[in-house]
Amino acid sequence: MFSGEEQIVEGFEGQGRLVITVSSWTFEQYSPDCMVTMDGVLTLAGLTPILITGDLDLSGTPEGTVEVNMSVDISEGVENLALGGTVKFNGVVFDVAEVMANAPPAADAPADTTAGDSAQE
Repeated sequence: MFSGEEQIVEGFEGQGRLVITVSSWTFEQYSPDCMVTMDGVLTLAGLTPILITGDLDLSGTPEGTVEVNMSVDISEGVENLALGGTVKFNGVVFDVAEVMANAPPAADAPADTTAGDSAQE
């Protein structure tokens, strides 16, 4: 649960960081996988829906700019969250609700194989 204080998420193998506050997510050379690095700020406003806006610059693979203009509505509970708005990547606009509607269920998603890698070091 989020305490309201600033939270810091270190990037994979120490590459950058993500600073999370109640009103923003700040990506500072943050890399979740050592393949892509993110810089920029996403601003969060409202309670429900939560509006998320901002630009992220990606370098590595893939490379480009992500423009985020979306909403997250949890008024019906987290299990029934409703996503709206758009995400634009390198000029291509994606409807968030449509992407989520066409995504495979989480149970069908590929397993995260990176979790075990750090335990073996």
